Amino acid sequence: MAYYKHRAIPAALTYYWRMKMPEIACFTALVAKNAKQATQDMAQVLQVEIKSKEHKVDKIAYTTRN
Repeated sequence: MAYYKHRAIPAALTYYWRMKMPEIACFTALVAKNAKQATQDMAQVLQVEIKSKEHKVDKIAYTTRN
């Protein structure tokens, strides 16, 4: 029984770290239609300041659907 407890620890740690990771910016911008959040996520990952261009995301999302 103790064997299974030790196997659960790495799985729990993996789950925790994956929940803490931000979504991929492309998914956040195009699928969730949240360009501002995508910009914040990428700025945090790249450690640079990025300005959001929501009108470009809307245009890309619209042409991708057609």
